[in-house]
Amino acid sequence: MADRRVAGGAEEQASDFGMPCPIVSFHHPSGDVVTWGELDPEFLRASGIGPAAWDRPVRVELVAQRSKRGNTFFSYEQRRLPLPDGLETEIRLDGALEADKVSESKRGNATRRHHGTLSIGGTPYDAVGYVAKSRSPYWVKVHVQKAVGRRGSAAEPRGGRFV
Repeated sequence: MADRRVAGGAEEQASDFGMPCPIVSFHHPSGDVVTWGELDPEFLRASGIGPAAWDRPVRVELVAQRSKRGNTFFSYEQRRLPLPDGLETEIRLDGALEADKVSESKRGNATRRHHGTLSIGGTPYDAVGYVAKSRSPYWVKVHVQKAVGRRGSAAEPRGGRFV
């Protein structure tokens, strides 16, 4: 299985399935990008992110995975992420995701849901992300899967093309 560690000096990985990998980035409410240097020094040290990367944006490359049915999806989860703006942090995935109001999760934690649609290799994918306040600073999860119910017209061949 491919390593899904937060990138910040780590080498970027190519998708094992021959498709581009979406990049998650974090932004202040003003739209400015969150940089590694804005995060807690203890977190940076534990993650192996040195001072040379501190002025770079916090970005995470999502690694392609296969579901039991053979569909490609992307999923990222990070605990203890010390986001400087907390629940107000915007999650972007090849563009901004729409953010809902802060609500309470099933576990009683304040959570903000982000959602949107993006195109990966010409195929529409639905994206959903969460930023939740937890015992340790913040928990982040981003999940991207093929959009449901958008199969095109019946006149288009599936799995082939007219030649």
